[in-house]
Amino acid sequence: MNSLGIAQAALVGSSYGRQFTLEIAARWPDRVSAMGLICSALPGHEPSAEPSALGEREEALIEAGDIVGATELMVETWHGPDADETAREAVRQMQRHAFELQLAAAEEFEPVEAVVELAAIQAPCLVLSGAHDLADFRQSPPDCRICSP
Repeated sequence: MNSLGIAQAALVGSSYGRQFTLEIAARWPDRVSAMGLICSALPGHEPSAEPSALGEREEALIEAGDIVGATELMVETWHGPDADETAREAVRQMQRHAFELQLAAAEEFEPVEAVVELAAIQAPCLVLSGAHDLADFRQSPPDCRICSP
C-alpha cells in the first residue's frame, strides 16, 4: 500500500488469505476502511472432524507428490453439485498454482502463523460462507466482535 501511495483500503481475504487481512487490520487499523472474509475460519479455530480429515487427505496427496490428486480433491470439495466445468476449471488452475507456490515457498521458508489481536481491529467486516462450504466457516466464537451480527 505504501509503495502504491494508498493510505487506506478495503481488504478482502479468502480462505487462508484471511490471515493477511486480519493481521493488516490489527496492526494498522487506521489503514483499513472495511474487510471482507470469504470462506475462512478465524485464527485459533479448532477444526471439526470434516476439515481435519480433508487436510489430512490433502497433505498425504501432496507428500506423495500427487499435486493433480490434491488439486482434484479441492475442486470437488469447494464446488457444489451444480457447478459447471468452467467454474471447476477456474478453481483447478487457481488451486494447482497455489500448491505450486506453497511447495516452492516451503523449500525456502519456515511457516509462521502470526498472532492476531482481533480486539485491535476497527474496520467493519462482512463474513461470507457459501451453501456448500464446510460448517467450520459459519462458526465464530461467541465473543467475536468482528463476526457478530
